[in-house]
Amino acid sequence: MLKLLEFQLRNSNFVDEGGVPIAETDNTVRFKDFAELFRGDGHHEAELWKLGRALFDEIPTLANGEVAGEIRVDADSLVRKNAVSDWLTSYLAPVAEREISSKDKSPRAVFSLLLANQVSRATSTAIDGCDLRLATLIAQAGSGGDFQSNMEQQLEAWRKQDVDAHIDSSYRRVYALLAGIVDVLEAGPSADKIVMTEDLSWLQALGLHLWFGTPLEQPLPDVISNYQAHLKADHPPAQPLVGDSEAEDAMFGLFKVFMDQATPATCLADSATYGKPPMDVRVQWHLLDLLINVFGFGTSEEQVMESVQTFDRLTVGYASQLEQEGLWEYAIFVLLHLDKEIP
Repeated sequence: MLKLLEFQLRNSNFVDEGGVPIAETDNTVRFKDFAELFRGDGHHEAELWKLGRALFDEIPTLANGEVAGEIRVDADSLVRKNAVSDWLTSYLAPVAEREISSKDKSPRAVFSLLLANQVSRATSTAIDGCDLRLATLIAQAGSGGDFQSNMEQQLEAWRKQDVDAHIDSSYRRVYALLAGIVDVLEAGPSADKIVMTEDLSWLQALGLHLWFGTPLEQPLPDVISNYQAHLKADHPPAQPLVGDSEAEDAMFGLFKVFMDQATPATCLADSATYGKPPMDVRVQWHLLDLLINVFGFGTSEEQVMESVQTFDRLTVGYASQLEQEGLWEYAIFVLLHLDKEIP
């Protein structure tokens, strides 16, 4: 708690409005600055700041200022998508490690590695398992539509010949991923169809759409939209919820804000979205301060008013939380962020 408050204090500007002191977060602060406070930390809160950095911070492109127009937009879109891909790859790496052992060379291990976008390691694992054919195919992952079409033709041939019942299900899943199939792999008369997202977390399911189900040139919003559409399918992936609760994960809330599907005030103010008790408003206060007061999310008059009211409510709640923990000086500092009178 203190490291966030200390950082906030160091990066605040204080102004006098009619004799009333007001604290405002410096407009140069970005998610990367908060993420730096959590270097080496893999907990949910730390990952929120890292995801925010990928989604919202300015990212220099190869085009930089030399190219404008549609080419610049495409370059920015690709770099943003790669930034999120890098974050998700890092986030899912420990998951893959837990699912496999260093001696596991099975197709299931290969599939787990592909789920974490570890294509190079999946290729090496297939080689170590003496499956050179599979390794050659994995090495071509993401090479384009022609390759995916060829993989799909192979799966179709197995179905028509009704031989897929004799092929390991993990092997078929790997082929399906390489074919760009991220929902259901249909089967021949003697085999069972495979639900690709069975037993996967929502972020693993999102990764399927990001790395295998959506062409490289398509922007990140298309990936998220495809995942959302998949949620309404007959065999949907895991919902973007916090653990076993009914609360939507704040990480998904960040994606919704990025896509302009919601304002921070509507999807990121509830403590449950962070897996916290109702009285703990620490994380969302700092997060909403950055998104609302620095980045300026919320364009219409109604959205701005909702944002102001929500942030003021959180400000009072955070100050009360700090006071109860004996941090009354920081409680006063937080109250200086109030934007209007509280009835």
